Amino acid sequence: MAQIISIANQKGGVGKTTTAINLSAAMAVSEKRILLVDCDPQANATIGIGIDKTRLKHTIYHGMIGEVQSADLVVESDIETLKVIPSRIELKCKIG
Repeated sequence: MAQIISIANQKGGVGKTTTAINLSAAMAVSEKRILLVDCDPQANATIGIGIDKTRLKHTIYHGMIGEVQSADLVVESDIETLKVIPSRIELKCKIG
């Protein structure tokens, strides 16, 4: 059965991204299938997992505007059981 864990806080600098990256990686190496969804335009979780955001064709933004299906946004990481839906700056520029 799938479980959803959300890490959220209005205040910046409280460790949300660090917690998300470390929790995702720890669960993935424990052979849990993990999908990390980066919803921050700074894309620090995307970068922290080791994905080069400059090489991405689509990000969560493209899914939010209906341009791309969510399944087509999933990017592989260096850990076999850890996948990422990446983010990039267009979230801020075009939405917020």
